Amino acid sequence: MAIWNAWNKQETNYLIDNWGEKSIKKISKAINRTECGVRQKAKKMQLGGIINASEYLVSYQVAGMLGKQTKTIIHFIECKGLKGKYRFIGKGTKQGNWLIKYDDLMKWLETNQDKYDARKIKQYALGCEPEWLKEKRKRDEIEIQNTRKIWTKMDEERLLDLYHEGKTVPELMQRFGRTEKSIGAKLYRACHKKLKVAGGKEI
Repeated sequence: MAIWNAWNKQETNYLIDNWGEKSIKKISKAINRTECGVRQKAKKMQLGGIINASEYLVSYQVAGMLGKQTKTIIHFIECKGLKGKYRFIGKGTKQGNWLIKYDDLMKWLETNQDKYDARKIKQYALGCEPEWLKEKRKRDEIEIQNTRKIWTKMDEERLLDLYHEGKTVPELMQRFGRTEKSIGAKLYRACHKKLKVAGGKEI
């Protein structure tokens, strides 16, 4: 009869602290537990899943992870460079699913950060989270907060002054705590308005 060893507090805390940061293999080795035991404990504690780099995901799974519709993921595959392959369900049928390799998905997400909102990705839903994903989630949170902020007239004037002084868009983004899209839109409107009025006359 197999002997079941209960998890102690130190092992449980190690699992919580490192789940999503280290591989299951490394976690199991560190606490002298089997990989199966680690997976079962993590599932019981509802820590989420860790996906292997070689694992394939179906388009609807990726859609759920990113908070998108499945047709949007298919559009990313067909038009936006996301690698995927179509696999038919069976012989003699045209029905099938788009499959996306986990590693290819992560590479695409890193290089196409303007195409999704990281706030909608549940923490560790994509496995071990790289630093760039954590940073994007923070930026997206700031962006949604700043979109609700109204530009004051003083802010607009200061923005134009700094822009004409030669400040770059990234510098302006940091100075005003705004996104590139917000800075660009405000500069366009402000400059366009100034071009229309010269010496009190509309040109």
